[in-house]
Amino acid sequence: MAKKTFQGNSRKAKGANKNQNAANAHSNKGSNTITADMNQQTQQETVETPEEKIVRRAYEIAPEWKISVIAKRRFLNLPAAFQNSAGKEACIKEALASHKDLIPDTTRYWVWLVDEAKKLIRVWDFMEICERYGLIPLIVAQHLILEGKQVCNAIRLEGLEAYGSNVRMFVDPLFVDEFRIFGGEVPVKTKADAEKKDANE
Repeated sequence: MAKKTFQGNSRKAKGANKNQNAANAHSNKGSNTITADMNQQTQQETVETPEEKIVRRAYEIAPEWKISVIAKRRFLNLPAAFQNSAGKEACIKEALASHKDLIPDTTRYWVWLVDEAKKLIRVWDFMEICERYGLIPLIVAQHLILEGKQVCNAIRLEGLEAYGSNVRMFVDPLFVDEFRIFGGEVPVKTKADAEKKDANE
């Protein structure tokens, strides 16, 4: 009798454990479902607007590129009549003035811009394309830097030809070396002014 009782209790215990395991599995499934729903809700609540995404990405890169991204965003929001070289320059200056926490010394940004432009003109077909359209390479490169890091990387890989004939718009410089920081290496104003300068010298 004791043996039968023990076996009966053992069967009951196994049955209870089975029921408990099933209950736990159901509970875990429900918990996982709730967790997944919460994660989905959190993701929905944290969806970024295009503007927020641009700002976030800007703050994930170097300070000079951050200023360029912010300036370009402002430029694209300008009325069409002001989307020219003067408008770009103004947007850069506004970005520098409103983000001194990124670059306290504005000269640092302009030095960086020219340095990056000098690197970009080393691309194999850069000089050839600029000569084809009668453009000054350093001026073209300044504008391309403001177009963004991805554009510059694409040009380094595929050449300036890949950018197309839009480079013809880049006639006036974004940076004028009024204080001869670069010892005359950077064009003073435009190609015509540079040619006059060379003729006088």
